[in-house]
Amino acid sequence: MGIVTTPGFYGGSFLKAGQHIETATLPPSDKAAVDGFSALTRSELLKLAEERGMSPPSNASKLDLVALLEAP
Repeated sequence: MGIVTTPGFYGGSFLKAGQHIETATLPPSDKAAVDGFSALTRSELLKLAEERGMSPPSNASKLDLVALLEAP
């Protein structure tokens, strides 16, 4: 369960900031928008980085991936 911080469409429904949402069924990109990157698994972070056109090293830790995704 997470709390929406940015209004938008999550899992096909529009939610306002402050509303609760079940994050287990959300895709990684939506889950990150709700709970932040630290809520994702390492494999989900890798997938999200690749979707964004990034090429993280194969031995990158979860912490490394979060830092990469949060970088401006």
